[in-house]
Amino acid sequence: MRNGGRPMLEKDIGLALEYAEKRGFGFTPMALDREALRALAGAMNHGRAWRVLELGGGTSTVFWEGLAALADADIGVTTLEHDPGWFNTLQDILLSPRVRLSRQRLRRIDDAVRERMFADPDHAAVMWNRSGEWVPEREYHHFTIRNAFYGDLDRIPASPGAWQALVLDGPHGNGRSLAFPLLANVLAPDAFVLVDDFDHYPFLDDLGRIFRFRELRRVTGTKRWVLLELQGRIP
Repeated sequence: MRNGGRPMLEKDIGLALEYAEKRGFGFTPMALDREALRALAGAMNHGRAWRVLELGGGTSTVFWEGLAALADADIGVTTLEHDPGWFNTLQDILLSPRVRLSRQRLRRIDDAVRERMFADPDHAAVMWNRSGEWVPEREYHHFTIRNAFYGDLDRIPASPGAWQALVLDGPHGNGRSLAFPLLANVLAPDAFVLVDDFDHYPFLDDLGRIFRFRELRRVTGTKRWVLLELQGRIP
């Protein structure tokens, strides 16, 4: 356990999962697996400040709200959501200022720009902002949308190493991997990364182009997710 801290109490995690079940939308097949949330929260030190960046909102967002309150923990969560209807629904039920929702548009780029971003992550944000096009909202639900990611990241300014945990559960398509070059400078070098549906695209191979990491837990079957711990940037 990092810094000698003790893990989050199992009873607090269990209560937060119950809170999410009651106040959220249930752990449906589309929702992030409850065991994935249990694994990530269980890896977090109690008593340490945690700043979590969640890509894609839902029942998991309500879980973080519950955990921050029930565990009396210093947890702050920022959730990015591109679907306007879903964003409004979440905004209506969340009560805690510890959870911040950020409405994001989707931008997409071509393969050439994507490759340049991975080759030079320190300048990926500049390339991202100067390239591509906005995705029409009618395409937001396409599961195979290509090279699309959140386009309003400047709404969530962050200092280097600001995020100690990343939940990668959106948007659809292979563009989720763009989180790695775009967030390379603002993820803590030892951040936890929870990747849902990790084998739908080569997300782990893409992560390995920018960060060293170790795998803490992998689940396959109906639910497919992996919990990782970063071990610093690739030189």
